[in-house]
Amino acid sequence: MFTNSSVHTRGKYKDVIKESSRTMKLVNSWTEDELGNKKEVTASLHSSAGNAYLELGDFDNALHEHKQDHAIAKAL
Repeated sequence: MFTNSSVHTRGKYKDVIKESSRTMKLVNSWTEDELGNKKEVTASLHSSAGNAYLELGDFDNALHEHKQDHAIAKAL
């Protein structure tokens, strides 16, 4: 059973995922000239989403996001 606190916390993690996705779309619309650290920002957004999915117990999506983060970091 969820307590009010755990429901609130779950909502916060879902907000992180939603905001990471929204921000990723914005970042992807910019060129590397417009955002010099675009790859680092993108990797960080994937990491944030991955951490939120992990906290929600959604391990498949957490792994997917962290693999994306890792692939970008590896290429830097």
